[in-house]
Amino acid sequence: MSLATWNHIVSQQGPLKCQKKKPGKEFILDHSQLMVKDSERKDRCTLSNDLQIFQALTRRSLACDLMGVCSFKTMERWHRFLMDATQVSAPGGYKAPTTEQILRADRAAGVRMAEGVSSLKRRADGVLPLDVALDALRTDPTVVFHMAPLPMQTNTKPDKNHDKPGGPKQPPKKDQPSNKTSKGGKGKGKGPGKTARGRMPQELVGLHQNLKNGKRICYNFNLDKGCAYAEAGKDCMKGGHYCMRCLGTHPAYERMGLAQSIGIDAPVTKQVKSPVIQINLAEEAGQAVLWRILRNDNVVAVHMGLPCGFEPSQGNQAQTAVQPATTAFHDTPRWTAYIDRPGPIVFADAFLPLAKRIKLPYQVGEKAEFDRWETVYGISWAPQAFVERAAGRSHPGHFLDGVHPVLKNMSDSGANKSPSCRARERSEQMRKWITKATELTKSMEDGKDDSPYHAKVILAKKNLRLFEEMISAFESPDLGLAKDIAQGFNLMGNIPTGSIYPVKPSYATLLPEQVRGMADLARPAIWEAAKKIVDPEIAAEVYRITLEERDKGWLRRPFAPQDLPKEAILTRRFGVKQSSTLSDGNRTMKVRPTDDFSESLVNSTNSCAESIQPMAADSILATMVYRDRAWGHEKLTGKTIDLRKAYKNLPLAAEALGDAYPCVMNPETGKPEAFQTLVLPFGARAAVMGFCRTSYALWRVGVSIFGLLWTVLFDDYFLVASELEERHVDMAQRLLFQILGWRQS
Repeated sequence: MSLATWNHIVSQQGPLKCQKKKPGKEFILDHSQLMVKDSERKDRCTLSNDLQIFQALTRRSLACDLMGVCSFKTMERWHRFLMDATQVSAPGGYKAPTTEQILRADRAAGVRMAEGVSSLKRRADGVLPLDVALDALRTDPTVVFHMAPLPMQTNTKPDKNHDKPGGPKQPPKKDQPSNKTSKGGKGKGKGPGKTARGRMPQELVGLHQNLKNGKRICYNFNLDKGCAYAEAGKDCMKGGHYCMRCLGTHPAYERMGLAQSIGIDAPVTKQVKSPVIQINLAEEAGQAVLWRILRNDNVVAVHMGLPCGFEPSQGNQAQTAVQPATTAFHDTPRWTAYIDRPGPIVFADAFLPLAKRIKLPYQVGEKAEFDRWETVYGISWAPQAFVERAAGRSHPGHFLDGVHPVLKNMSDSGANKSPSCRARERSEQMRKWITKATELTKSMEDGKDDSPYHAKVILAKKNLRLFEEMISAFESPDLGLAKDIAQGFNLMGNIPTGSIYPVKPSYATLLPEQVRGMADLARPAIWEAAKKIVDPEIAAEVYRITLEERDKGWLRRPFAPQDLPKEAILTRRFGVKQSSTLSDGNRTMKVRPTDDFSESLVNSTNSCAESIQPMAADSILATMVYRDRAWGHEKLTGKTIDLRKAYKNLPLAAEALGDAYPCVMNPETGKPEAFQTLVLPFGARAAVMGFCRTSYALWRVGVSIFGLLWTVLFDDYFLVASELEERHVDMAQRLLFQILGWRQS
């Protein structure tokens, strides 16, 4: 028996990433024969931070539990024992156990279990042998030995003359004569110019101690008390005055708070310490982009600085060669109302540095006359109330936190129901919505009355009115999705969201009007770029697929350059070769056409308040484990569902038809051709968000209405059911896609 090391327990995403890389070659010399074969690929996961280590250990616990060698709870308890050792405070002169020490202890534990455990089979009393062995390892001296704190390394160099062969032996340090005078003076000591280093202050632990060239950094300069012996960027007797966080020319405590902030300026230099969006605020278009950013709900505070050191009191400045229009706003009194307006003290003052004692930027009222007082920050709880609330919480990195709350609610509500009861409720919902779909078809209500003509053609087989009522039935926050689909999705500007994904704002750097205004100039460059062919086979397949999309009504006729509208945005189309699994299990290669909307600057006009969070392999496994614990152990079956031509089911808005003209090379004529896209193109940011909102709504309808236990990853669904419910659940998911007009691959 051998215990798998941490980096061997890879996630399902790891092998998928490695499939794109071709395996290397290795030569084998056997007597007089030389053979060449593909080298064996060894999957390893990256363990660069604590979160990745925690996830790898959780995957190992899950693997051991699924194989039946030990329980998940016992293995997690062993992992917690290992990781808790890194948080133990070490005594003076020693450092806390490192990750390398914990890894050595885990390896020693594997050796001890291999020596002491003779069988992995469950004993007669139902106990697994490894469960007992793992609990005993926490007191095993050969394992705990590796987790002991180690002494810190010292930088003192040994005396060159100490104990040299033939030389005089040096006395121990404690026996050496002291430099102190008979009067108790301190002797020479260490005066100015000495470079002795003191103990690292607690506020600076874990930061840089030296510059890249090896020069030391002054501690005091990075603390709130500061250093008066030199200016920023200069050197004092204790080191250079540089930031120990980013090595800039400012104290470390001033770097606090910049992680969640962004800057906006026309020139961007390498010295900036926070992300900067390059926008020229001297132009009206740049000002319009700025106001769009400021209207976002996540903006808390704004610090405005006048360009070129101007002050509001300076008044109007004459426009000269020294102050051109591109470098500054000259009508400075216009900004006075914004700059001189006092703000709340928590925003107006600088961020408080890390310190053991809080300085006094706060108003303390009557107690201000005392030298000391106590202040409580946070919510006051009684001990019993705090324990009760804390008992229901879990660790933020817990494996089961990957289960979506909607799936948790469904699993909890169905825990006490029998399979026949769940099937009965599912059948009632199926009859209800079949009847509703029939009624809407007879009354010719499909929710597409105000749709553009091309959208009605694309959505001909879909009843958006039925889809809207289904979304409203389970109280989804994305209530406007059906109307957005009916009107089509835009490709430029602000991307609409449905309050279904985590808030992670991204901002545009260009306006749609700017990109459309440059389209006439950028079109010849993109047209010439489309003539370059790297792989003739891929280029021919891309052109064939493009003609196939045109024949299906997703694209319009080929255009010559002179036939395109003036503001038509041309986008280069290229092919990406991907592997695909057929229904019989065999793998084949296919080419996916992709439109480069980043090159055409369309994606630069997008700003979005949310970030897509797909349900990956870890979420699938966590959902299955949560179901097993809630409903009891059952033999499960799984099925993957892929939406056929997923993006081609949704139309573009009428305003976006001029923003999507893919340009593709015709291998027969040797000349590029342009087409007009009517459906969501693959490669546009706005198209991805629009489709993911739709696939999420389909997934949530299946969970909340039909009781389907499944996950969604873009256009792929993974459905899980017990053997007793397999056929009934499969019939429900087929009915869902059928009445809403979606086809499966």
